[in-house]
Amino acid sequence: SIVVTHDVEETFSFADYVYFVANGVVAAEGTPDDLRKSELPFVHQFVHGEKDGPVPFHYAASDYQRSLLEAIE
Repeated sequence: SIVVTHDVEETFSFADYVYFVANGVVAAEGTPDDLRKSELPFVHQFVHGEKDGPVPFHYAASDYQRSLLEAIE
């Protein structure tokens, strides 16, 4: 079976072998245990859900300072 998902923990709970595809190529592959222990920065960031790493993460949000100032005006 082929499963396409971003839910790492769910996938690792039933998969015997996993392929990570990024930018159209296989970026990593292995058993869930292999991938949990991976030292590849991309894999480590994705598997552990870290915001800092080789893949930039930005959650769109309003300007915090502006929101505070508008609240007191």
